[in-house]
Amino acid sequence: MNIPERIKLIKQISEELSSEDWNYIDLVLESCGANTTDEWEGGNRKSYIMSMIKTATDATLTTIAEAAGLQESNTQEAVGHLSVNSRFNIFISHLSSQQKFAADLQNGFKKFGISSFVAHNDVEPTTEWQDAIEKSLRTCDVLVALLHPGFHESKWTDQEIGFVMGRNRPAFTVSLGEAPYGFIGRFQAFNGRGKDASALANEIFDRLLNHKETAPRLSISLARAFEDSGSYARSVELIEQLEKLNSASVEVQSIVESALTGNSQVYGERIHSVPGRTKALLDSWKRN
Repeated sequence: MNIPERIKLIKQISEELSSEDWNYIDLVLESCGANTTDEWEGGNRKSYIMSMIKTATDATLTTIAEAAGLQESNTQEAVGHLSVNSRFNIFISHLSSQQKFAADLQNGFKKFGISSFVAHNDVEPTTEWQDAIEKSLRTCDVLVALLHPGFHESKWTDQEIGFVMGRNRPAFTVSLGEAPYGFIGRFQAFNGRGKDASALANEIFDRLLNHKETAPRLSISLARAFEDSGSYARSVELIEQLEKLNSASVEVQSIVESALTGNSQVYGERIHSVPGRTKALLDSWKRN
């Protein structure tokens, strides 16, 4: 494994495992022969994982990647960055000519702790691209279709929608010059005309947070992002989104409580309003 490949794999492992709880992270690392410590004071999971594995052997990194679902067993080739137990996942179905807009939307989702897959952006030239796309379709929580003119004529986009709907997962559409059709025509589309990708990501996030099928997993993903926040500004941004939840599961409450005691970007003295808002939110959820 050359240096660029090694750095990339360390980054992928750190991002993938950071959505898990601390005990599970240590279990994976120890089982695969990597370092762990009980004296970590660095804050979030991602930086902890990166610190623990940065000196690991290539063989150990490969084993960890397999355990995390980043690589197929006994192969060196990564086939995608999504797994069933990772953060909330969106498959963005789009025309190849609209890759830039799809990638911008992908970046817009990141601020909510959401992973998303854009085929022409995420599939490496050395990856079996069809396998990577199928893996993402099998593991995504929801599909968002960007209906630019010519979308229906594509050989692939209708198959992507059918694949996800066949798994009984929601498929949302964004009207960008083409109207919804067929099965997806039964549901109201987002109006994407004249909106930039960031504004559209905000609108889709709000819908998902209030959708009975997507809200439970999305709220957990949002709480994980808050727990792993790496800056004051990020903590403020995420607490604003968490405050949109009128109630929360025991798991979400536990994650947010962990952030309040374990992440200096949440509880630190210079954070001003965030600790108080977090405590108030937890009290509100418990009353509900």
